[in-house]
Amino acid sequence: MNRRGGFSLLELAIVLVVLGLIAAIAVPRLSRAGTGAADAALEQDLTTLRGAVECYAAEHCGVYPAATTFREQLRRYTDGSGVVSKDRLGRYQFGPYVRDVPSVAAGPSKGFGRVAAEPGQGVGWIYDESTGQIRVNAREERDSLGRRYADY
Repeated sequence: MNRRGGFSLLELAIVLVVLGLIAAIAVPRLSRAGTGAADAALEQDLTTLRGAVECYAAEHCGVYPAATTFREQLRRYTDGSGVVSKDRLGRYQFGPYVRDVPSVAAGPSKGFGRVAAEPGQGVGWIYDESTGQIRVNAREERDSLGRRYADY
């Protein structure tokens, strides 16, 4: 008997159909996993920023960082009144509280790291200096689990 090795056209077609089904199931799940990871990173960044704001307020007699100088006051050394210095000299004994203010990891403001008191173009974080509350710049947009980004 002279039988050649290899696969028939029907066997190859069946393998391709099975691989297509596996890809159709796996690809959407993997893309949702990436979105879920970005949502988790956003939530972690908010937790870090909120902790830094509270630590700043604790060391500055309950006064929160100013919205206009938020980034500098959290990244640099400050004195008791919030004046910023690059170096820890003399009266500048407080901070830094974060290495940097991160860009938003997910949602409609993804990639934006600017902090402002009001929503606007290029603003990632909305910050209320009277209460110390910080949130992502989003209104009704929802994450991969259906939660509003504004409720993080």
